[in-house]
Amino acid sequence: MDTRDESGLTLLEVLVTVIILSIVAAIAVPSVMGIIQMVREDVCEANREEVAIEYGHHLDLSGESHSDSLFTSFLLEFDVLFPENGFYSFVDGDVICSEHVSHENEEDDSGDNESVPFL
Repeated sequence: MDTRDESGLTLLEVLVTVIILSIVAAIAVPSVMGIIQMVREDVCEANREEVAIEYGHHLDLSGESHSDSLFTSFLLEFDVLFPENGFYSFVDGDVICSEHVSHENEEDDSGDNESVPFL
């Protein structure tokens, strides 16, 4: 008379499940981290554009010309959000972030913009 309850999982089934989940996590985590970094760069770019517009309006309304101290006081007065561990500066009419590089004006000289997509 065999009264064993065989409704549970074997050790092998549990190990295979853990290995499969580990492989999926190893693939998904870098992809998600890359997406998060891209979103941070996009938010920073939008913030830089907004700061440049607002600072230009501030200069026009006050009748002053740009100086580093005026830009710094503008940032402090209007509670501008800074990037993580970074700061903004104003150079040649553009707001520059110390953490994120603007990709708007970059051109690829090689002419080969094709790449293998990451799956």
